[in-house]
Amino acid sequence: MNIAQTFVINKLAPAANSQHNESLNNVLGSKNPKICFNGRTESNDYRVSCSVSQVNLGYRYIPRILASLKGP
Repeated sequence: MNIAQTFVINKLAPAANSQHNESLNNVLGSKNPKICFNGRTESNDYRVSCSVSQVNLGYRYIPRILASLKGP
């Protein structure tokens, strides 16, 4: 790999992280809107957990959570 390719890769790498962060922020905003302050409530923890799960697993997180709640 030459110097120009390395330079371009290093410049573009942070954009991928930024897109992932923006995606998480959009999901957090849909599950926990700023108009309703839930920062100090227990529901805020659940809302943030669901948002992170949705970003990491997609909508598959819902059946997985339900299955884990039912137990073996």
